[in-house]
Amino acid sequence: MEYLFSFTGDDLYPAGQDWGMVEADANDLLTTGVNVYCPQYWKQVKQDLQANGGF
Repeated sequence: MEYLFSFTGDDLYPAGQDWGMVEADANDLLTTGVNVYCPQYWKQVKQDLQANGGF
């Protein structure tokens, strides 16, 4: 099993010099956080992600 921050390459988002997160996982993390901590923004976040092809 690979760790979340052990990937490398262009398919990582957000990314640092030696760490990253796969974009789909980052979107899942974002939507989960919004749903739990600020659900009033869920609809807008979902629309923004869909508009950018990320959801």
